Amino acid sequence: MPPQIKADLPYEEHIQKALRALRTGLKPNVPAAIESFEVKRCTLYHHFAGTTKNMVEAYERQQRLTNQEEKAIVKWCFCHDDIGFPPRRDMVKDMVVCLERKRSGSEPPPIGKNWMSRCLKRHSDLALRLSTQPERQRA
Repeated sequence: MPPQIKADLPYEEHIQKALRALRTGLKPNVPAAIESFEVKRCTLYHHFAGTTKNMVEAYERQQRLTNQEEKAIVKWCFCHDDIGFPPRRDMVKDMVVCLERKRSGSEPPPIGKNWMSRCLKRHSDLALRLSTQPERQRA
């Protein structure tokens, strides 16, 4: 089982903002970006040189689905929600198994009990909601 990854997303966002500022020319050099975005000097140098990956890319190998597959799952969830049938947990897990089966060509191991909560942390635009039956008058 891979180790638990505790990604400090706000800090990662600061690093990404500093890199964008350096690449677009908003900040003339790395020390100016370090002061503005409050990131560690060696971290920013390594990211700017390309020797270190961001959190999403670095831990993609340890995830069950690739980033593209997870984006497809998110898009699928939004499409179902838009037509009025938001997917249930078991539907999402079945879709994950289906994608993994297509990619590998064999039967994948069962989904872990914490997979859904970790996926929701990675995709903050998704949320779990309790579904209720519509009122009789509205139906």
